[in-house]
Amino acid sequence: MNDILGYSTNIDDPNCHPNILRKILEKGGNDYVSRYAAQNPNCPSDILRKILEKGKDDLVSYYAAKNPNCPQDILRKILEKGGDDGVSWCAARNPNCPSDILRKILERGNDDGLSCCAALNLKCPPDILRKILERGNDNGVYQNAAENTNCPQDVLRMILERGNNDGVSYYAARNPNCPKDILKMILEREKNDSVSCYAAYNPNCPEDALKMVLERGNDDSVSCHAVQNPNCPSDLLKMVLERGNDDSVSQYAAENPNCPSDALIN
Repeated sequence: MNDILGYSTNIDDPNCHPNILRKILEKGGNDYVSRYAAQNPNCPSDILRKILEKGKDDLVSYYAAKNPNCPQDILRKILEKGGDDGVSWCAARNPNCPSDILRKILERGNDDGLSCCAALNLKCPPDILRKILERGNDNGVYQNAAENTNCPQDVLRMILERGNNDGVSYYAARNPNCPKDILKMILEREKNDSVSCYAAYNPNCPEDALKMVLERGNDDSVSCHAVQNPNCPSDLLKMVLERGNDDSVSQYAAENPNCPSDALIN
């Protein structure tokens, strides 16, 4: 969008001038341009308020409700209505959402879209995430709580020590807050399952655990995830390539940004 109010810029640029965004949204359209303006973090909060007070269930309202600049009181009003719609879901995911509202949503114990979004909110109180996971239901809310980086480490440990290969374990194993020793424990089981793959790919996975996986020399999914780990050391990637196996593990190792150039040449 160029030359609105004498400015020349892109509406999805975080540095876009607030007056441009105001001008676009005051027209009241539900088009591509308005949607991008409503999600721009530089969008004035009073404009976001006006959009959401109309009570429309449209894409511009969705983007306004998930904008981190959205006022807390308007997010509270949206969620206190108790709807399970797109605007409410976006409000529940908004990092500016009041924590007491997130608590109320999740204490209902429902497995609905609104609860799933609240469980993913990074401002969700750790004690409510604990309560969700201690209920033991393997549903969407439960899985999202395990993925939330605010989830207490001892709860992640509790989930993964059961040794299940289920949805909630997948999310717990890929949580970057997962303890290093529990990730290592998963990989020591030598199972080629999804939980092990997520553990091997977790950026918090300890180097000695990655080394243990890769020294086995297996062409399996766990090894493929280990060499794709963003923190996989260059010497391990080099070791994989020097074996000379033309397998999937070697291909992924060569694509890792940490792979040393001399290993690629050889």
